[in-house]
Amino acid sequence: MPMPPPQEDPKIGFLEGALAMALALWALMGPLDPWFDGTILQRAGGIAAVTLTGTAVYGIAAILLGVLDRATIARLLRRQT
Repeated sequence: MPMPPPQEDPKIGFLEGALAMALALWALMGPLDPWFDGTILQRAGGIAAVTLTGTAVYGIAAILLGVLDRATIARLLRRQT
């Protein structure tokens, strides 16, 4: 799948990514609410679900909106020695 060209102003893409993440997390509030009233393992699972969902949605949105390109992703994933 070809990646979209980088945006002229990456700040707009970051704002759109943050909005997408906020909407996804807002949609999870209802289904995950009981997890935060349960045992310590259920609470930890709820925190993990929120964290992973937010990270995934923001990352995917950044890539789809052209804020991150393949070269930037490769540079960020390269091991620093």
